[in-house]
Parts: sequence; structure tokens; C-alpha cells
Amino acid sequence: AALLDLGLEGSSPAAAAPPRHCLRPSAKEEAAATAHASRTHSQSFLQTSSRRVLARLPPATVSQRVTNGLLQELVASRSVLHLDADAFLLRDPWPQLRDRFPDADIVGSGDCAGPGPGNAHCGWYINNAFRRRHGNDNPLWQVGFMLNTGLTYFRSNPRTLRLVRAAAKSVQEGRSTNEQTSINEALAEQSCKWNTDAGTPSPGRYEAYLLLKSHAFVGHCDGGLKVVV
Repeated sequence: AALLDLGLEGSSPAAAAPPRHCLRPSAKEEAAATAHASRTHSQSFLQTSSRRVLARLPPATVSQRVTNGLLQELVASRSVLHLDADAFLLRDPWPQLRDRFPDADIVGSGDCAGPGPGNAHCGWYINNAFRRRHGNDNPLWQVGFMLNTGLTYFRSNPRTLRLVRAAAKSVQEGRSTNEQTSINEALAEQSCKWNTDAGTPSPGRYEAYLLLKSHAFVGHCDGGLKVVV
């Protein structure tokens, strides 16, 4: 698989030179990765750099770079595994993320969505931009959980491109200020219907998050998009 590190060194967004990648492979390594990718499924590995480094940039700028980087790889027909820098892989992720659900467009870990009874801390994403967009509604809390983009596999295809384009546009226009929120808002707009991997309809809200601890959820969304959390 091709290796692309999205770790930014924290240079000023106004600087003329673009930020350098923290873990840019050597030319020899890039050539070897390209040759390997041509023989296998084309994939990319994106990892967002440390919070200490990203703290130097405005949050919206970081989210723009993450969504734009993800979109760039998907447009180039490369499927993407996106990891946060504080996510450590203790075993091979492909059996679960790619092979277990071969017909899923997106497979990732779950996160809570709130606030609500028992999960007041899960409303971290609610800010002025979110309130302007949704008013008194909270579509993420209605679902009960979110796709955690800190560990998510995106297959490159028209369905995933449509979703990520919508998320990137919302961040660019200031309607969302976080890449995870923007992707989950885009999912909510595609009217996903969630069931457990056993076929049980999701109860939604906090009950769905509790169920997520023991079951995977499968979402069938407008346009044929299939998401597994």
C-alpha cells in the first residue's frame, strides 16, 4: 500500500511554502510503494500528527487539511485508512477493516454522540457552527453514536466520494469545524438506516451507543452507501 502521512509540522497557513510531511518516505521507499500498489489494491495510509503540533493551527484549518487530503486520495482511486496519531495498531487491521465487510464502503471505530443521560461529555462537538447549522436539533445524538475518523477505512468509489466531498465542502464553508463531525453530519443527511450486525434495528440515542459496545452497526444510506461502525 502507498504510504502518505498527513502529519503537519504546524507552519503558518499564511506561509508561502506548503507544510512538509512529518514522515515523508524516501524516494526509494516511494518507488517501492508505488510498484507494490500497482500490483495490489491501491491504498493510502493517512495519519494525522500529534495534538501538540496541530494545536499551533486553527482547528478549522486542521479539519480542512484532513478532509482535503482524504478527498485527494479518494479522487486518485486510492482507498484510505485514516488514523489519528494517538491510535496505535496492535495487530493487523485489514481482517476487520477491509476483509470482514468486503461490500462496505466505509468501516471504522465508533464514538459516542451526546449530550444525553449518561453521556454528557459526548457533546464536545456542539459549538456555534453546529448550532447555526442545526438549531435546536442534534442529528448525531438522535443516531446515538458517530463514526470515529481516528480509525476508519474509506474505500474509493463514487458513493464514498460523494460523502467526503459533502463533508469537505461543509468544513470549507464553515458549516462544520471538525472533520469527524462533518462526515457524520453528511451521513445523517443521507438518511442512513442503522441495524446491528445481527439485523436488529438500532434503538437510537444512548441505547444505541450502549449496544455498540457489543455489536457492530451497519448503516444503509441514500445512494447505496454502506457504512459499518
